[in-house]
Amino acid sequence: MKICCNSECRHFKRTGKPAEYGEQVESCADCGTVLVLAEAAPASATAEETNRGPVGFKWATTIGLSIVPLFLMTIGIPGVDRGFL
Repeated sequence: MKICCNSECRHFKRTGKPAEYGEQVESCADCGTVLVLAEAAPASATAEETNRGPVGFKWATTIGLSIVPLFLMTIGIPGVDRGFL
């Protein structure tokens, strides 16, 4: 079996796994990279390293955006009803 070892391949970014092909195929259908035998393939980056940002940033964003309405209730904004917030 041959695989695509390009970590920038659309299939790899979408699934986190390299695209797999039969022996008769020579290049990846998604990115056009020359395929290598699965045993000889270099270790590629995991999906966490390529697609996902730091978890702390996600938590900070979620908590920060959850607190925004509380701050908006404490300051008066013309034309915004406090009861709506």
